[in-house]
Amino acid sequence: MEVFAIVSLRPDLKSINLHIVSIGALDQAMAHPREILKSAILSNAAAMMLVHNHTAGRVLPSQGADECP
Repeated sequence: MEVFAIVSLRPDLKSINLHIVSIGALDQAMAHPREILKSAILSNAAAMMLVHNHTAGRVLPSQGADECP
């Protein structure tokens, strides 16, 4: 199961919080930009780090992973 999350960061790049944006299916996790930005804005973050896992254990991007809707 793929997970997409955001880590909100302070100006010194220390973490404020971790917010799981989406828990998806076996090979994908959908995340709308509104939900990604919402956590950072509500946390008054200076920066954010987007993270997700690769359930297949492969570190190369899957087909379509670099496409934005």
